[in-house]
Amino acid sequence: MERIPLQLRTGRKLADIHLNYETAKPYAAKEQRDELVLDPKKLFIVEKMRFGKDGKETDKSKIQYNSHITLTGIPLEAYEYVVNGKPAIEWIMERYQFAKDKDSQIINNPNEWAAEHDDPQYILNLLKRIITVSLDTMKHLIRGTYDEKNVQIAVNRGLRLLQTNPDAMAKVLKQNPGATADQVAKIIEAGVRKEMAASEVWLNDTYQVMVYRNSQPPRDGWPAMTYLSIRRLDRKPVHRWQDLQEIKNQIVGPEHEAVELYPAESRKVDTANQYHLWVIAEPIRFPFGFNEGRQVFPANLFK
Repeated sequence: MERIPLQLRTGRKLADIHLNYETAKPYAAKEQRDELVLDPKKLFIVEKMRFGKDGKETDKSKIQYNSHITLTGIPLEAYEYVVNGKPAIEWIMERYQFAKDKDSQIINNPNEWAAEHDDPQYILNLLKRIITVSLDTMKHLIRGTYDEKNVQIAVNRGLRLLQTNPDAMAKVLKQNPGATADQVAKIIEAGVRKEMAASEVWLNDTYQVMVYRNSQPPRDGWPAMTYLSIRRLDRKPVHRWQDLQEIKNQIVGPEHEAVELYPAESRKVDTANQYHLWVIAEPIRFPFGFNEGRQVFPANLFK
């Protein structure tokens, strides 16, 4: 893909997804329907969509479209696509409801458009399409580049780290005797620029991924490795295996295998909510793992 500024989080593919959402394929959610309602004009009329319940808890994997239709099996990660502070799915649920203004007595009836265009399922399919768009948006990574703002942010972060880590500061001063504060900042900036020049950055609406191709050359019988440093943009300590697998697939390849290392305590680094994958540069297998393929089931399958 073409290189674009780091601060831009949508590329042509994402723009196409968003601008043409009405042509997106409706998400294949399971439907629970009241088969006694035979008139489609009545079956698909919406008043107010609501989330399902799991006991007393809200279950966002279910949306009660109306009293006749309930969608189930909605992936919770679809709600991570947020527009103006609210998941896109919830915007649709809020906007497409029957409402009457108390002061003006003006009625908002979203069903009228569907009736006028002889498309009774329009609102239901729109909801399903927004689920598809939300999932596609969260999955799609785009290639970025660095700008001067990113360099300065990284330098400031490095300076703060040195201020709170006497051992790291001592190491810098040992390598650069007599260095002033300004010289230390320039040393960090040089290191940042060198690291950025050696890496790629990939983004979607949830993750930033630093990519170091062939960062570990072949040695001692081990193949060459590509290193992926992954962090969530919201810095939340969320670790989803499926997300890391998809990131690995998109950036390196679906048939390349990766490991996440749980190191010896003597070389542990735990300074941020950041995750690290080492990916075999060639599509060969580790001598361990499940040979039959991993089966991932929905979290609510056995409830």
